[in-house]
Amino acid sequence: MSANIYDRIRERAYSLWERDGRPHGRQMDHWLQAERELAETARRPQAAKAATPTKKDRRAPRRK
Repeated sequence: MSANIYDRIRERAYSLWERDGRPHGRQMDHWLQAERELAETARRPQAAKAATPTKKDRRAPRRK
């Protein structure tokens, strides 16, 4: 895991921990949730780009 990804997960997990009232013993729950959220965020732009019609797709069909 690259340092940049690790830092982003760590920061998100910390935010989740604070949001939940800083509970003791839930660090793995927060870490895994942060990983899931960041993985989903990383996938979203690619999926949105694939679903976006190209200029060619948006043109009206030619009449014969």
